[in-house]
Amino acid sequence: MRTISLGLLALISTTPAAAELVGRVVAVLDGDTVTVQETGQSSRDIRLSRIDAPERSQAFGQHARQSLSAMVYGKDVRIEVSVQDRQTLTMGKLWLDGVDINLEQLRRGMAWLNREQATDPNYHQVEAQARSQRVGLWSQPNAQPPWEYRNLGVRWRE
Repeated sequence: MRTISLGLLALISTTPAAAELVGRVVAVLDGDTVTVQETGQSSRDIRLSRIDAPERSQAFGQHARQSLSAMVYGKDVRIEVSVQDRQTLTMGKLWLDGVDINLEQLRRGMAWLNREQATDPNYHQVEAQARSQRVGLWSQPNAQPPWEYRNLGVRWRE
């Protein structure tokens, strides 16, 4: 029993912690993508995980971008990285002064929940509340999800 416990402890202690980045938001590309300049390093685009905001050319796309910009542009943020590939895609949860910015975009009705990524029931609850209160994009009678809009042949990034 002791050997198994020590082996498990060794495995847990050598498992790498979730990656975290800290930097200043130098651009807001759309309602769920920012460019962050890490201190002493190059900038990188960060896609907010768990949410999917309207594209810039889509209805409510500019509102979503303006909402995100008002919260984070020019400010120092922390990113809990959930996905990072070998190219330029970095996805994660954006934090500013203890506020989960991804969740705040949902609360403001500026994004849809990405049901494949969001396992936290709080995200589901916040989106449902925004829908029922007809906040943000939910005030539109036929709000079109961005994944449907992109499937119509619209480029992901304009």
